[in-house]
Amino acid sequence: MRSSSVSKRCRSARESSVTGHPSPETGARRRGIEWNIAEISSSSSNLSPMDRFWVLTMYKWRSISARNASMGSLDKPTQAHRFRQAVAPSTMGKTETIRNIDPTATVHSGARVDASAMVEAGAMIGCDVTVGRHAHIGGFTILQSGVSVGEYATISDEAVVGPGTTIGAGSTVGRGVRIGREVELGVRAIVGDRTNIGAGSRVSAGAVVEQRANIRQGALVDRGARVGNRVSIGARAWVGPGARIGSRTALGARVVIGSNARVGNRARVAQGVQVPQDAVVPARTRAV
Repeated sequence: MRSSSVSKRCRSARESSVTGHPSPETGARRRGIEWNIAEISSSSSNLSPMDRFWVLTMYKWRSISARNASMGSLDKPTQAHRFRQAVAPSTMGKTETIRNIDPTATVHSGARVDASAMVEAGAMIGCDVTVGRHAHIGGFTILQSGVSVGEYATISDEAVVGPGTTIGAGSTVGRGVRIGREVELGVRAIVGDRTNIGAGSRVSAGAVVEQRANIRQGALVDRGARVGNRVSIGARAWVGPGARIGSRTALGARVVIGSNARVGNRARVAQGVQVPQDAVVPARTRAV
């Protein structure tokens, strides 16, 4: 697990944990901000950090639109990724040249994105984030400060990854997933669409969590385990190596599911219950 500490430049950025993803101009209009770069460049500006972000993003969007119009070969800003190069303002108000990044994405100047990685339209990458070789960051995904994304990992569209979280090499994170702070996904772990993972949880190497699951803080899904769709796992629960949890099952807080155990669909396992290794809990059972 990576340390939650971040550099001073990350703290000063005050990165947002917003979950909505309006277009840059729409976001600015909602806040009633006029497009005035001179104002936000002034040290006496009264704009909040988030307002500054939206105005700078809108400035970038309009600049790219004007450039594309003059080039004639590109009709939309989002098509400019064909050139594999963009200049994107960071949340600190600086600019940097980055490759393989859609021009509508925003990358903090303190982030490290490998040249072979791909960042799609509208993504936001925060301070001290590391994106490894051939990783893929989906459109409108947010990586908050201190996130580490391993090589060949894929994070789909509209995901939010909390500060200090580690996404292991070759892992897959589905669309709309919400991951809390200091979570660890092991090598080749899979998290399905619309799943929520609480702070401090761990999904170990080779484990699979299917779509719309809800994993509370501090839970552990161990190596090679499989959690079905719409499963609820309570805080500090443990799903042992190779265990299988059926769809729409609920595990209470501090439940222990032994190695290679099987829990059927729609079962209920009450708080603190321990299911032995290799045991079978039939579907719709209430284990108390």
